[in-house]
Amino acid sequence: MTEHEPAHVEGTDDQSTNHEEKELTIFDQPEGTDWFLSYLIGFADDLGSELGITLVVGGTYLTGTLISGRTYFEELGAMMKKIGGQGTDNGLTSLGEQYEQFATLVPKLAENEEWKPRPRAYIHLRNVKMLISENKFAPTTEAVLWRGKLSAVEGFIVGTMSIDPSL
Repeated sequence: MTEHEPAHVEGTDDQSTNHEEKELTIFDQPEGTDWFLSYLIGFADDLGSELGITLVVGGTYLTGTLISGRTYFEELGAMMKKIGGQGTDNGLTSLGEQYEQFATLVPKLAENEEWKPRPRAYIHLRNVKMLISENKFAPTTEAVLWRGKLSAVEGFIVGTMSIDPSL
């Protein structure tokens, strides 16, 4: 038996056991997770595409730019290093360096590898704005990064929301 073959389990019929694992597809999502949103996240994660998007999470509207997990960690690390370099470090520079290292954990599509959609678990946004009341976004001081569970997203719009000052 090799390390890739499953061990015999008492009471099973070895002849009926299929030793090949099923390859997950974009449609193999946890209950309540949108396969199409997972597909869009795949473009961001694997191909570096960025897209304006608005999410509904816990009844709250979030709008921003869909980015890859790799970009999220790179930008979060740079943000922490920038804050740490302003004289009030408190370990933020080294924390920023660690966050940048997390970016290397996000799989990257090889140069000649064919892209195939696969299930995703997290979604990452840049320049996030949160709608807090009718026609008003929560105030922010600089670019805001956001990471959330894909399974927590209740709905989405391709495109970002903006406030109409004439209302």
